[in-house]
Amino acid sequence: MNHDVAVIGAGVSGLAAALVLARHGRSVVLVEAGPRLAPVLRGFKRKGVYFDTGFHYAGCLSPHQTLGVYFRALGLSGQIELSPPLTSLTDTYRHEGFHCDFPYGYDALRQALTSRFPEDAAGVWLYLDAVKALFENNLHCNLALDTRTTSAHIAERTLFTGRTLGQMLDLWLTAPDLKAMLGMHSLLYGTDAAQISFPDHACFVGSYYQSSNRILGGGRSLTQAFEAALRAASVTVLTGRGVAAILASESGEVTGLRLEDGEILACRQCVASIHPRQVVALAPESAFRPAYRQRLASLEETFSAYALFAAATRSIPLLERGNLHLGPGKGFRLARPAETALERRPLFIAQSVDVDPERRAGIAILCPAALSETADWIASTPKTRPAAYRSFKVEVGRRLLAATLAAYPELDDGLEVMDLATPLTFRDYAHSPLGSLYGTRHGVDCLAPLPVTRLKGLYLAGQAVAGPGVLGAVISAYAACGLICGKEQVREELRKWL
Repeated sequence: MNHDVAVIGAGVSGLAAALVLARHGRSVVLVEAGPRLAPVLRGFKRKGVYFDTGFHYAGCLSPHQTLGVYFRALGLSGQIELSPPLTSLTDTYRHEGFHCDFPYGYDALRQALTSRFPEDAAGVWLYLDAVKALFENNLHCNLALDTRTTSAHIAERTLFTGRTLGQMLDLWLTAPDLKAMLGMHSLLYGTDAAQISFPDHACFVGSYYQSSNRILGGGRSLTQAFEAALRAASVTVLTGRGVAAILASESGEVTGLRLEDGEILACRQCVASIHPRQVVALAPESAFRPAYRQRLASLEETFSAYALFAAATRSIPLLERGNLHLGPGKGFRLARPAETALERRPLFIAQSVDVDPERRAGIAILCPAALSETADWIASTPKTRPAAYRSFKVEVGRRLLAATLAAYPELDDGLEVMDLATPLTFRDYAHSPLGSLYGTRHGVDCLAPLPVTRLKGLYLAGQAVAGPGVLGAVISAYAACGLICGKEQVREELRKWL
């Protein structure tokens, strides 16, 4: 089987890369080890209740905003429907009696924060203006920018080089509750305020601050849109087929893939959208210098998680208007969750947007965790977990539900616990070597791998390259594909959708 390009991994970055390459005239084969595409994004059902596992909400989804443009260019927009249509959500943040609404949209957010914290009004303006400027001067986030005029985005980022989110919040603000609330999104990219660089934080939250929406049917609908687009683009899709090795010639050029069943897929180029550690393991020993191998192998991970899935008898109004955040107090500290009691960890709570509103509502409760908390069963597989592990899951689920209801009693509507994912779940089903939720960590002390590698024809994509979340994954795909098809050609084709 011969193709121009092989894409390894069918998460969002792999799906997007396959579509971009096919739309630029390449014959593409997409290889996924799991039985279905997008194993995390698509979610799952229990007793007829749909649970979203990888797409709770996203920013800039309207047709001419950043993610909306990417989706239109990928051929996805006609397959998905925003819910509620083109309106912004209002999240809720609570911690030990403190309560504050967090509306999306710069004007609404500025008004809400300055009204609640008048003593920090000037700092709120500085913070939001800086986030907006950094987002709008990023070439990948603002597709209207001309790549030939780069001085503005370089100068804006330089102002905050080496500065963390925590440092900037301490500089601009005084109220601890306000600082903690502005750090709450760190739970959605896996790096706390003391580690994430302020520019990286701005590029993540900047899309949400413009506007924030859900998709009707959530990650399942987005996955189905990708599948339809892949069929339309004639991408060859192989599922349940793990890659055993990336093959290369003696001159150091990609020649193909060897699958775990022995089949050889010939190709001249390859986009690996899997964890960097897995790329090192698959590539020939001679492909990379020892220092590069060590660098990829030593990249720090984001936290793992417990994800509790519970069903409500009906849709909960508080969760219809937005997501819920439970803060841990003074700043979001995520680096060592295992050292913090379960009841003292931050929580993120979201309700799936099912296509059938008459069904029972699926609620997901996300809590940081570490793989070490499941060390007793580290050698087990999904089909060999012992009874002790199942008892452990029941107890963690009970404690998480109790912590949630203590903070948000409005949710106490006969919630029925359906399942609990642990760090082992994310390790085994998301193909994350250490069970990390967002792959490798981005921070001021971390150097993200570039999409280009020393092995000619091998490119990297995924959360480790550009950033976490759907937007980060899509941006990484375009970065890798630009090296194959031409950066300017890919960007100009993308800009046609503005």
